[in-house]
Formats: sequence, C-alpha cells, structure tokens
Amino acid sequence: MAHFDVLNDPWIPVELSEGTHKEFGILATLKQAGKIRRINCSYPLENTAIIRLLTAFLMDAYQLENINDRKELYKQGHFDEGILDGYSDKCIAEGTSFDLFDQSAPFMQSRYDSKLDSDKETGVSAIVLKFTSGNNHTHFDHRTQAELQLSYAEALRSFLAEYTFCPAGGAGYSASVNGMPCILYVPEDEDLFKQLVLCMLAKSEIGNIPMNNPPVAWRNKNPIIPGSKTAEMSILAALTWQPRRMTLIPDEDTQTIKNVYFQRGGFFKENELWRDPFASYKLTKEGNWKATFAKEGRDLWQDVGTLTASSPNGNSKPPLILKQMGSIKPNDAIIRSNATAIIVVNNAKLVSIQFDELTIPKVFIENQELGNWLKSDIGLAERVIEKIRSDYFKPDKKEILGKEVSTEIERGCYEELRRILFTEYLPKLAEVNLKSFDWQQPMINKWDEILRTIVKHAAVKAESRAGATTEDLISIVCASNKCRNDCESIIKKGRDSNG
Repeated sequence: MAHFDVLNDPWIPVELSEGTHKEFGILATLKQAGKIRRINCSYPLENTAIIRLLTAFLMDAYQLENINDRKELYKQGHFDEGILDGYSDKCIAEGTSFDLFDQSAPFMQSRYDSKLDSDKETGVSAIVLKFTSGNNHTHFDHRTQAELQLSYAEALRSFLAEYTFCPAGGAGYSASVNGMPCILYVPEDEDLFKQLVLCMLAKSEIGNIPMNNPPVAWRNKNPIIPGSKTAEMSILAALTWQPRRMTLIPDEDTQTIKNVYFQRGGFFKENELWRDPFASYKLTKEGNWKATFAKEGRDLWQDVGTLTASSPNGNSKPPLILKQMGSIKPNDAIIRSNATAIIVVNNAKLVSIQFDELTIPKVFIENQELGNWLKSDIGLAERVIEKIRSDYFKPDKKEILGKEVSTEIERGCYEELRRILFTEYLPKLAEVNLKSFDWQQPMINKWDEILRTIVKHAAVKAESRAGATTEDLISIVCASNKCRNDCESIIKKGRDSNG
C-alpha cells in the first residue's frame, strides 16, 4: 500500500541560508525555518500555495491572540518544536491523517467513494495548472499531458496550487475561494521563519472573519460533496479550501501518479465579511469589494497602489498581511512582497502565469496621503501610455505602425516606468516632509518630467520602426507630434482622486 507522510517525508523544496537546496516535510521545514532562505519550487504558483498551507498549520497550532504575540514570536527567530509536535499529535489523536494515501482521510483530498468517484478518473494533468487546454501554450513544463506522470511530492505541490489558483473551469466547477483567481501577495523577509510570522495573523487582527469555524481542511470531518454550496468561511478554511473533489491514484510500482479521481468540489458563495488576507481589494461600480485580479497585457506591479494605505472613502484596500506588517517592521523598513496570479479567458482556460517582486517603503502602507498620491501618479501614467499606444496604432483612425509594434512600444514605456518608479521616484517620495505644504509641487514636477521623458523615448522608438517611404516618414512625424500634444494635454490636466 502506498504511503507518503507529508509531515516527515521530503516534498517542500527550500533554499537554505548558505545557498544549498534541499526538500523537507512540513515539520522539518518549520523547525528549520530560521535557517531557510525561502521556499524554492520551480513554479511560482506552488510557492504561494505552500506558504498558505504552512501559514494555516502555524495559525492553528499557535492560536495567537494579538499583534503583540506576533511581535514577540518574530523576535524569537524560530518556531517552538514542542508546539509543532504537540499540534500534529493532537490532530492525529482527533483522527486527522497526514498520509497522502490514507484510505479513510487522505491528506487534503477526498476519501474515494464509488458512488461519487467511479466514473471520474482522469489523467494527472487535470491537477497541474502549468498545463493548459485548447489552443493555449504550455507553461513551465514541456511534457505533454498524455505522457505526464508525477512523483508523489510533485503531485502534492500541484494539487495545492490547483486549489489555490484554479479558475471556474466550466461545467459547474467553482473557482478558488476568491471566485475568479486573484493576485495573491506574499510578504518576503530575511528567512522563512520571519516570512511565515508576517503571514500568521492573530485573532484580534482579522476583525469579524472567523479564525477556525469552519476548521482547517485536515481537521474538517465533513466530506466534499460535488457542487455543495456554503456561505460560511474562516481564515483557516480559506487557506486550505478545496474547490475540487480529488483523490490521487498511486502507481506503487513506479511510485508515481498518472491518474486521479477529479471533479468539481465545494462552492463558496462569497459573503460581505470575507476578505482574503493575501489579496488586495477594489470597489466595483456596483459598490461591492472584489479581490484584485490580473488582466492580460497588464503587469502586476501596475496594481502596486492597491498595496498602500487608502482613505476611508477610497476605492481600494491593501492585503491585510501587508497592512499589518507596519506594526512589526521598523519605521525605515522596505516592505518586500511577491505577487502571483494567473490569466484566464472566459473564467476557465489558463492563458499565462504572472509573477513579480515588489518593494515599497513602509510609509506607503501606513500613510493614506502618500498611498492616494501614488495611486494617482500611476493612474496618470497609465492614461499617458494608453494615449501613446492608441496614437501610434490608430492616429486619426489611420494605422501607422500596426498593433504589434504599437504594443511593443507600449510595453517599453511600462518597463521604463517601472524601473524609474521603484528605483528613483518611490524612495524620493517616501522622504518628503508631509507636515510641510510645499512638497507636492516638486513631486508633481518630478512625475511630469518622468512622463515627458517616456513620451520622448516612445517617439524615438516609433520613428525608428516606421517605413522608409516619404509618405511613411511624414505619417510618423505627424503621429509623433500628435502624440506629444495629446500626452502633454493629459499631463497638464494632472491627477485624479482615485485613492
């Protein structure tokens, strides 16, 4: 009979502080977290999924009461082995199994039920988000779906990522706990221990959202019934939510997974209380708060404004775990986080996987004025760059450069903007004296200068890609003049109040 103990068998790839790479089980990972630089899976979706799983394990084990408890834990530099072992022993005594192939309660899966699962066997590619369907490209992995087989560790990492990021998929399938897959932000720090403590919200920090009712998945005795709906959600249930009913089928001869039982799982009907602590939120036109999701053609860093402090009547809210970092990190700290998301079409098919690393001075997650200012800066820049793209693609409804080249110029503008924003502008903006009334105009002038430079560089790029005929040269010069005038008009109109 197949056996895989997720507590002790190696399956979590890590990079140690000295740079070596190993794989550990849950307990070894947590006990050595202070010596681990980071989780180091090949696929960014799996890194985020494992961080959320470990966070749930720790929050349930520690049951911290308030932010002061987290501050004290952060200073200790390591997790208490007695608490970790005691928690796992308690779970096992209650009937929890940490065996991936337990006959009664396979870890983070459903017990096989012939009435529900007998006709649901499919290839293991069903649980691998890096494989796509239809005409979409395969991402990160060059094996075909038909030939795919996974080791036990690979299968575990894959289905955790599937649970965390899966789109709806059609045919009655529900999406991840946040509905349409959203951007998930994970704080970064010197080592894995500090990173996980930054994720471990205490009871008093989560407001009206329940901590453990419903309980974490491995302590929840209720079976997953395909299509069943619930309006109840807790932090721990969400971090281990299973939107698919799934059971691995081990090939004991090769110790691999080639097939799984796989079908729709539970469906969470979002309620007004629920906020994923790893997600930022935007206010919709209908007045509802929705998690920020990635869009094709838009880089994740462009939503950095949603990570900052917002006024009470603003239209965005930062991820709770990043907002609370301000109470733990020193005043001069740089807040580092990574952002991971998937792009889907028709809320079903995976188009691409996005990943980015973001750094902002701590003051931006604490000061509403600077948070609103940054949002307005980015909004102004986006309007300028959109005008650059549209003027070169369809100036006066006449195509000059074509969509492909215009898009290339647009991407170049955003690359330049990103570099200047994070390396020059944000550090300078973070140093302004907010008690003074004369800081705003210099920063307006600075940002306007940055945007004009981007417009100038875009014109040089566009003119270098134009045709060689006299008509082409006249057309591109006219387009550049129009673009400069249009962008200057946008810049002079200035910021809007979109904080």
